[in-house]
Amino acid sequence: MTAPKNALRQRRHSTAEDLPRQLAAWFEGQSRTEDQSKVPWSALVFPDYVLLPERWEIWKAAHPDAKPPAGYEWLNDPNSEGYRQPDWLLEQARRCANRGRR
Repeated sequence: MTAPKNALRQRRHSTAEDLPRQLAAWFEGQSRTEDQSKVPWSALVFPDYVLLPERWEIWKAAHPDAKPPAGYEWLNDPNSEGYRQPDWLLEQARRCANRGRR
């Protein structure tokens, strides 16, 4: 018996190794400068900009000494505006991101 189709759709980035390469490199500091033009394009568009706080939390859990990219210091503040996304928008972003990884 095979796994139900929706089991694949519900898979999410759960470890730092599962994060998109550009975001992982950005979080790691490979492109860190004060120049925000170095922000990966995916961090600026849907669905990644909605999922950015979740993905930072995953990265931070694996790299406790990590500092957020320049201009994105709000990622270390769960009370910041960037963390306040409606549940429906988060769900849509997760579905979209999962669909793209098939």
